[in-house]
Amino acid sequence: MSTPALVKDVMSTAVVSARGEALFKEIVVAMARNHVSTVPVLGTERQVIGVVSASDLLARVSGDRGEIPRGHRLASMHERHHKNSAGTAAELMTAPAITVGQDMPVVEAARHCAKSHVRCMPVLDEAGALVGIVSRSDLLKPYLRDDAEIGRELVDEVIPPHCDGAAKIHVTVGEGVVTLSGTMAKRSDLDPLVRAVQQTAGVVAVQQQLSFGDDRVDTPDDMIGAIHPPIV
Repeated sequence: MSTPALVKDVMSTAVVSARGEALFKEIVVAMARNHVSTVPVLGTERQVIGVVSASDLLARVSGDRGEIPRGHRLASMHERHHKNSAGTAAELMTAPAITVGQDMPVVEAARHCAKSHVRCMPVLDEAGALVGIVSRSDLLKPYLRDDAEIGRELVDEVIPPHCDGAAKIHVTVGEGVVTLSGTMAKRSDLDPLVRAVQQTAGVVAVQQQLSFGDDRVDTPDDMIGAIHPPIV
């Protein structure tokens, strides 16, 4: 059965990171040399203890005490003021960092990224160690898939496990929008099917125009009219 695209499928493993003692200028040079705007700050065993962004560095040199970057929030007004005189990564960073796990579905990670208002997120393994970084553009990669390729995966891998022999489902895909038409035996099978289609890489939205052969809920004859005591 097809599995949804995961963060580890789209992330970059070439991560520019810094230790807490890294100096302001060293971070600027690393960002410029590697064409990045965000640097995770690492503690022991590659644990991410914070993030230094270009916005953090600009706040340092400009002395700006205005609005702080959204997403990676500073803890207090005192910490904002402290950043204006900071000189090391540990002093400049915002913490805690907004991170994602490498096995998180891309759809879920994209939602997390948008909700947190960040441009990229460090990616952690099961032990919480840094293994990559994922950007907004990385999270959009699955949506570059061809419609025909998406359709073939849905028909061959995604839909069959959710349907019995009586189902006759037709699939059309246009600009990533999937339309399901035809018939299914039971309406109760619809939600699991739609969730599986939604999680397929490249699917933007799902529309269903299905009819159902049986909308009834089967109830054994000996259960009709039975009185069940509450579960304590």
